[in-house]
Amino acid sequence: MSFSAAIPGAWAALAAASANLSTQLAALAQFQATIDFGSLSAGIALAGQISAALTAALSIGITPPSVSAQFAIIAALVAALQAQLDIIMGLVNLTGTMQVYTYDGPVDSMGAELTTELSSGFPGGGGGSAHCNALILAATESATWSAMGQVFKLTP
Repeated sequence: MSFSAAIPGAWAALAAASANLSTQLAALAQFQATIDFGSLSAGIALAGQISAALTAALSIGITPPSVSAQFAIIAALVAALQAQLDIIMGLVNLTGTMQVYTYDGPVDSMGAELTTELSSGFPGGGGGSAHCNALILAATESATWSAMGQVFKLTP
């Protein structure tokens, strides 16, 4: 069974998160700071108000926000979102090459079962002698198996 079929709930969440992160990255990439004063007289009046407010704030020790600090925060958000998207896309790219198998039976029969199942190789892969790396998650208690079933699809 494919990786996406093995963890359908998580797969749906990853797909939604990927779309959401892509949208957020696109929005942040389009961010532009603009100031529209309207007419020249309105701009002069607004500049006077801003100047008075900043002077008052500085006189009591308040430091005005820095535009460069705001851009640094946005850049950090973009970097964090990109890192999350990279992780998601890494998992998405595994789906074509990862296989998932389930087994239910005695421990001493699992090896023979895997040998039979994999004797001709992985679906879409080389033959039985092709190289692979594997991770086997096993549970000997039904509660653990049930908990694993909350994450992985345990039946074909």
